Amino acid sequence: MLALPIALVALATQPELALRGHREAPPGAVSAVGVDGVSAGSDAPVLVGWDIVAELPEEWREPGREWAELADALWRARVRLERGDFALAERTLEPWLPKVRGRRGPTAMLVGDGLLRCRLRRGARTSAIDAWLTWLAAGDGSPALHLDSGRPVASRSEDPAVVPDAGLGLVPELPPMWLDTPAVRALGEAASPETSASWGVLAQAYKASAATEGGSTPDLAPLLAAVTGPATADLRSQGVRLVAAVVLSRAGDARQRDQARGVLLSLSALDERPWVEAWRRAAIGRSLLREPERERRLEGVLEMLHVPARLPEASPYLTGLVLAESAVAMRELGDAAAGERLYQEFAALGDTHPAWQWAPIRGWGRAAPARPAASNGTTDPAATPTEPGVPPP
Repeated sequence: MLALPIALVALATQPELALRGHREAPPGAVSAVGVDGVSAGSDAPVLVGWDIVAELPEEWREPGREWAELADALWRARVRLERGDFALAERTLEPWLPKVRGRRGPTAMLVGDGLLRCRLRRGARTSAIDAWLTWLAAGDGSPALHLDSGRPVASRSEDPAVVPDAGLGLVPELPPMWLDTPAVRALGEAASPETSASWGVLAQAYKASAATEGGSTPDLAPLLAAVTGPATADLRSQGVRLVAAVVLSRAGDARQRDQARGVLLSLSALDERPWVEAWRRAAIGRSLLREPERERRLEGVLEMLHVPARLPEASPYLTGLVLAESAVAMRELGDAAAGERLYQEFAALGDTHPAWQWAPIRGWGRAAPARPAASNGTTDPAATPTEPGVPPP
């Protein structure tokens, strides 16, 4: 008869973990704290991200002091992301990226995802890859997470094209397709992480794509394995296969390019995501531009132009890229009038696209369009490309 009252007293005096935003804490006691978050729960402990921890139980407050600065920074970054203040959010998260790179759990997931979106919004595409890979690695084999820990933070002014796809793990506005610019050459020369994880293959694919555009010959063995291996129903595996096929269709030899285009065609079932169709069509078209026959190159231009004609919002970056490449291709094929029309369509998109740094576009014979003026009459810095190492046009 005494068991129930004793249990009730124990429950009443058990310290609790308090979370922000009226979130409900996992049932059970805290069992550990660390850089990755707070482990709590009775039967099956889960990780709670520091960004939503309001207060630790009394006996964990002293051990938790080591992570107080991190918890405060992540909470501030979450609030800034939610209200769309991406510049401040980036400054808050930036110092923590080197400290969490390679970690698993909600801390690295928030830092990676937040910096990914901040960098993409200001046009720093190649540095966004590091943040995206940090997010991917953090979720690869991560312990069970509590509530929205580790999930992308919802923002008032979110562009869905910069948010990672939950299934495929890819970012619509970060396709492995580039033009030869200084920032892309630097990416192609960077070291690849040594890991057998799926995100490691993705890192190698993005580096190989950049190296190809810069005129180097990358190691394509990991991509060949991903393309020729058995297809699976697992969405993350299909994401890796899609990226590998996109890169191989451009970087491989004639036989490999043809094989990769076949894989891209076979992935049409993923086209319920419009950005996947944009990726596939752009990749197939850019691949055909590598072929020697005029008819095949014209076919490539037509394939690419599906993106600006039907899917311009799916990936604004790809829209600009294929217009620029199509303009140059048509002029090379002897149709100067068609090339000029496509160039004008590209120019109408504004001057922030990285294709303005591509030599054939820079040397088209005219200046890039004037940058929009800010309200005080000066050049709007938000309209100026900020990719490290890339001067404005």
